[in-house]
Amino acid sequence: MTSARLAPLALTALLLAACKGEGSQAAYSEASAPSVAPPTPIGMASAATLIAVKTPPESLAKLHHPKELALGGGALFVLDTPTDSPDQGEGLDVVTLPLAPGGAAKILFSKQRGAEGLAYGGGRPVWVTAPSDDGKQHSMIVAGKPGVATASNVTRTIDTDETLAVSDGTDVFAFGDGKDAKGKPASPSLLRIGADGKTAVVATSTGALVRTALAVGGANVVWVQGGSIVKAPKAGGDVTTVAKLPSGKVQRLAADDTAVYWTDSGTGDPQWSGRVYRAALADGKVDTLSDAPSPFGIAVNADSIYWTSSADVGGKVMARKKAGGGGGETRILAQDQHGPRGIAVDDKYVYWVNAGDGSVSRVDKAAK
Repeated sequence: MTSARLAPLALTALLLAACKGEGSQAAYSEASAPSVAPPTPIGMASAATLIAVKTPPESLAKLHHPKELALGGGALFVLDTPTDSPDQGEGLDVVTLPLAPGGAAKILFSKQRGAEGLAYGGGRPVWVTAPSDDGKQHSMIVAGKPGVATASNVTRTIDTDETLAVSDGTDVFAFGDGKDAKGKPASPSLLRIGADGKTAVVATSTGALVRTALAVGGANVVWVQGGSIVKAPKAGGDVTTVAKLPSGKVQRLAADDTAVYWTDSGTGDPQWSGRVYRAALADGKVDTLSDAPSPFGIAVNADSIYWTSSADVGGKVMARKKAGGGGGETRILAQDQHGPRGIAVDDKYVYWVNAGDGSVSRVDKAAK
């Protein structure tokens, strides 16, 4: 991530920002990565029948151009542009709103430079900010607390590429500056940030990172480095390879205690579409769950996978059961959405933000 993140961004760029890699590729070996078959041409990736539900979504708020959201503490937290322009300008606002219709949105922290990677853990929202243009302030992982006017810096992070943070509800995980035993700069570290603001190193990266591909589920943190999906215990420990990635470009990850799920933007070949994949943590077996186009944000719960199809117009919110392999049916929970991006799920509803028209919505996850 660089200060260029604060330059004006077209809405299309906001929706389709590419994930870059960084780090030392030479330091990583893929010898242990399980091999996977190449992706399947569109129309064959799944036998799914798209089924549109009849229950309409409910509107929770109309913001400007919301980018990400996090669920926690009985509320939603959203990163939003401060005006109706899709450009970030001086930064993004951290906004909170109730989970039910009729409540008012409230700005908690305004004009956060290049804010991204919103997560909620330990009773507070956490996000990542860009460096200042004058070079006097580094990129930072930042934490705020509702009711406290000023957010606090947690630790520095790298000034390259978009960076996300994820949470298990208690701790937050993100990539920060790495240091060797003598305190000198080293490869980026995957950090665990506790409710007390203290950080601990979970693992040190050893391959090119996709800093937007990070998830936590069960006892593991899962991320992408060196062209493979890897995992490590949340408490820290050895990094092991889950699977070598199929062709394409990873957008976002989600994980549970048995598998990792991700959205893929495709290969660029018009004969191929984006896909939703799953890899088993135990043996690295990769399944293609959906070939519905333009998948972006993804979330999972005990029995289902949910994702957004982030077309500018005609975007969708999709769902399917985990059981059934690649042939299970896919439900359209919402359609005709304008650039749906971030998504979250609780015990009853699926929530998402539309960067195109500013809406924040929910739908009953069991909608028929």
